[in-house]
Amino acid sequence: MKVEPSLLEQARSEVPGAADAQHVASIAASVIESLGIEPPIDAKMVASFMGVAEIRRASSPWAGCIYEDNGRLVIQVRDTDPPRRQRFSAFHEVGHTFLPGFRLAPKYRCDPDAPKGNDEESFSDIAAAELLLPERFFRGDIGQASFGLDAVGELTQRYDASFLATARRFVDLWAEDALLLVLEVMHKPADRKVAGAPPKLRVVYGHASGDWPFIPRYKSARDDSALNSALLSGEVAAESDLDGLAPNASRLELSAQLRPFVDADGAPHDRVIALYRRRVPTANTRRQ
Repeated sequence: MKVEPSLLEQARSEVPGAADAQHVASIAASVIESLGIEPPIDAKMVASFMGVAEIRRASSPWAGCIYEDNGRLVIQVRDTDPPRRQRFSAFHEVGHTFLPGFRLAPKYRCDPDAPKGNDEESFSDIAAAELLLPERFFRGDIGQASFGLDAVGELTQRYDASFLATARRFVDLWAEDALLLVLEVMHKPADRKVAGAPPKLRVVYGHASGDWPFIPRYKSARDDSALNSALLSGEVAAESDLDGLAPNASRLELSAQLRPFVDADGAPHDRVIALYRRRVPTANTRRQ
């Protein structure tokens, strides 16, 4: 039986030399354009356009998966995840349909907020971001927005997307170098078995555009930091540095908010989300 080339393989042949990530984003954009739809993007409509018969919600250890069931292509998302997280997972699974061999075995998505080293998973995340938060709409919206997490919150409503997915997209498409940090009150691994070691506000995730210093995971913010102020007061908007997380980064504009969450096991977590940009533009600060 002849196997038709995947959309990614077709794109590679039509535009040789372009990066696969660029191909995947372009394919996703063309799907939205072909459907002629606007945000919030209908996940069922997009999935159907790509040959998916059904999006199911079910109990699962995986955030999402795509598989064949009696010849029908099915996407399954975890029923205990918030609806907006389910939407990202569904679009991620749609992204697998762009790639070679996606019908040969089920594809599983473990955690929508975790960075992936696997190219296939990374490409599906790129597809999900473009399908959920299409660049041609999102770029225009942030062009009219003020910098900060309040704007991110407003955009989550327009796109029916999770706060973190929207914040990552905001960083990617904001016209200046920007940095997103997610911090939680926790022990670093070496302290977890040390009796009496106090938990601290520590970095669990970062996402950046432009030139920023490396910030290691589990690095703790200073006790007197603006980030800890956000933990106590709920929100901070101020000029800041990186609060002990990295050297040589001053005169930054910080927007930080306390955004606690409850994990899949029902345990509450104190979490601070922080968004930075440089207050004084430099030659490499503005991006086209």
